[in-house]
Amino acid sequence: MTDRQASSVDTTLYHLAELRLVEDLHDPRRCVPKYDCRGLDVLDVGCGLGQTLVAPEFRGARGLHGIDIDRLAIETGIKMFPELVLSVASAEHIPYENGRFDLVFSRVALPYTNIPRAMTEIARVVRPGGRVWLSLHSWRTEMREVRVAVRSLAARRLVDRAYVCVNSLLLGAFGRCIPRPWSGTYESFQFASGLTRIFRRLQFRDIIVHRARHFYISAQKEPGATNA
Repeated sequence: MTDRQASSVDTTLYHLAELRLVEDLHDPRRCVPKYDCRGLDVLDVGCGLGQTLVAPEFRGARGLHGIDIDRLAIETGIKMFPELVLSVASAEHIPYENGRFDLVFSRVALPYTNIPRAMTEIARVVRPGGRVWLSLHSWRTEMREVRVAVRSLAARRLVDRAYVCVNSLLLGAFGRCIPRPWSGTYESFQFASGLTRIFRRLQFRDIIVHRARHFYISAQKEPGATNA
């Protein structure tokens, strides 16, 4: 098995573990948007297999859509959940028209994107009055990664975590992201203040930050906002 094949297997196993978590309503690690989705069009950004979209919270939705950059995950999800509309796409380039969705959510996928660009796209496809729900990475999450890197004394891992810290500070202070110079990929942890500023710039209101076991932020698009 090649490294790429092994990585694909690991990713699929991760998504299946997440599916089991979504199915267990009593597991404290479970983190799913809790809205009445009856009659709504819903989009999951970074959906994996689509495992979150089959949660009970989304029963009665008019349409359940998901995008992910992992082609194997999407192909597997299409076979497992034919009732979902899944496609290969990135958060920075969402293949839907303006104002298409009543609810857009993302579970810990946005930290691996160019967040300002991704949030602009999310705002574009949410209808005025619609909602956004984002599960994110806090600085505490990153500190765990830094401690692992320090204990391992792996130079490459330490450099990578240094990039994540610098990129996160840029995002929080200036609303900008930079890619890794060696791979072009993105990663950051998020500050509530920085994300709140981005939401306001994109014409959202009723911004709520949750910082208990899970770190997530939700907001409603201004009813009179434009979808440009």
